[in-house]
Amino acid sequence: MRVIFSTACLISMSTVALASGGTSSGGGNTITNRNNPWFLENTKEVRYCIEMDEANFGVSESVAAEAIQNSIAYWKKSFAIADNNGYEEGQLEPYGQLRVATQRFVKTDCNENTDLRFQLGILSPDQIEAIGEPREFVGLAFRTEYDPKELKGKGLIYIAPQSGPLRPTSTYFAEKTWETCEGCALREVLKHELGHVFGLQHSNYGDLDLMDERMPAMFTHNEVLPEIEREAAYIVKHLEKPYFHFEIDSFLFATLDEEAQKIFGLTSNEKILKIVRGNPDNEDDFRFLAGSSQQLPLKEIGKICSEHGRMNSIQVSSSSEYAVVLYYTDEQRVFSRLPDPENEGLGQLSGYEKQTEYEMSAGYCSNDGQIRIPVLLRLDGNGPRLGTVVDGIIDTDFLRDDWRLRNQSK
Repeated sequence: MRVIFSTACLISMSTVALASGGTSSGGGNTITNRNNPWFLENTKEVRYCIEMDEANFGVSESVAAEAIQNSIAYWKKSFAIADNNGYEEGQLEPYGQLRVATQRFVKTDCNENTDLRFQLGILSPDQIEAIGEPREFVGLAFRTEYDPKELKGKGLIYIAPQSGPLRPTSTYFAEKTWETCEGCALREVLKHELGHVFGLQHSNYGDLDLMDERMPAMFTHNEVLPEIEREAAYIVKHLEKPYFHFEIDSFLFATLDEEAQKIFGLTSNEKILKIVRGNPDNEDDFRFLAGSSQQLPLKEIGKICSEHGRMNSIQVSSSSEYAVVLYYTDEQRVFSRLPDPENEGLGQLSGYEKQTEYEMSAGYCSNDGQIRIPVLLRLDGNGPRLGTVVDGIIDTDFLRDDWRLRNQSK
């Protein structure tokens, strides 16, 4: 069975300066349902297959298959532990909540019964003609069919090869993209495109957010990828954390200047400031460590405290939004009861809260009692930021945890 792209499809991608990724829909889509997750809880099994130009793609099929399995497992875990309690008992039947990534994923040969194809460095002539210029992007999640009754889609994920006629034309596309840092770029781009299959759209939470539109381009950029490889221990660990929640555990500010050293009472050699959680059961317990190198032990210099001038308190806040939205019409046969019975003909369901920002307004107290200053600790998709008062003015971005600068402090 040939899988082709609808000539009417709209491909969402970034092509400014370097190749990126995208998502699109073909047969059976409407303006509202084009971003629906492809599979809901009524689908028990997803059959997937791999088609590959192994000579040009850059890694073996066994390596690619493992990356695909790991990407599927990542999303299944992330969705399974996410906050998803938007509907009260009896509002949404028979499943109670909108759930995705609940299926068994079974690898099969590619045939007419395949639900999801991974096309690695390979496209048919019809697909190339429908896309127009596939060499302008790194990856694409494309839905070829959608059943508005079963709320189920079929489609493919395409990933560009390292070499050959389909290699991206951008001069910024790295030479050995999928081989670098033990295949980390391939895993992250696959996870990004699979996120679209599960109903996640491009985010604007920051360039280290897995669903940021720029993420595929960043991980395949010939200047950025070597930096990612140097910092793989941090970046890959960051991106392996469950998607929907921040893990508020530690923050590293790796290139302190003279002003920062003065404010925190550090010597000229102490360019590393690390904030770590103390008691994991106490959300206010953070300790400040400092030192000259990440390779050497850091000493504790202070902690988060409430006594810092006019505001003697610790305030913590966070924000979130629903990450998955499903549009349905009166054709749907999946849900027997919907939250708004008067609007069952056309409506939407939402699920999975995505934490978008964490903020702590408190004080910093040095262990020797000499320094008490207000601090603002923020965490979002751009990484941690530490704000304080500088020359009588609040600077909310006084320090940033920027992985691109870490190697400069080693």
